[in-house]
Amino acid sequence: MCYYKEVKRNGDYMKKILLFIFMLFGIVGCSCNNDVKVTLDKGENPVKSETSSYLYETFGLLTYELDNISEYDSKIEAKDSFVLFIYREGCFGCQKLSPSIKDYIEDNDGAVVYSMKIETIKANHTLYKDENISGTPWVVLVEKGSVAYKEIMPVENDTEAKAKDWFYKLMEKHVVWEE
Repeated sequence: MCYYKEVKRNGDYMKKILLFIFMLFGIVGCSCNNDVKVTLDKGENPVKSETSSYLYETFGLLTYELDNISEYDSKIEAKDSFVLFIYREGCFGCQKLSPSIKDYIEDNDGAVVYSMKIETIKANHTLYKDENISGTPWVVLVEKGSVAYKEIMPVENDTEAKAKDWFYKLMEKHVVWEE
C-alpha cells in the first residue's frame, strides 16, 4: 500500500514537470508580439551557385545562404529587411519545412528567403543569447536590421502538409511583400 502511494506521488510529480516543460516551450518557441507585420521587398531569386548545396540538392530550395555570422551581421548593420530560415542538416522539422518554403517562393514570385545553418550561430552571438535561437527549424523576420518576429516550427507539424500550413499562415500573418 505504501509503495502504491509513492509511485502515484512520483507520477503526479512527473506530470507537473512535463506540463512545465511544455509551457516553457510555448513561451520560448514563439515571439511575444503576434501582431507584427514586416514589410519586405521582392527581389531576384538566387541562382544555384548562390544557394546552399544541402538545401538545393536535397529539396530544390533556392535561398541566399549566409555562410558565416559576419554575413548576417553585415545585413543587420545595413538595416536590411529579410526572411531568415535557420536549419540543421538532418533535422526532421527542417526536412518537413524546406519543401514548404520552396513552394512559398514559387507561389510568391520575387519572394526571397535567406538561410543559415544553426552551427553558424556562435554561443556568444545575439541570435543565440538574446533571441534564444539554439534549435531548429526557425523562421526569423528581420525588419530594418532588427529581429521583428521569430518562431520555431511546432513539433506537431510533423508532416509536410502541416508544415506548409504553418509556414503559409505565418507568412500571411506577418509579412507584406512590396513590388
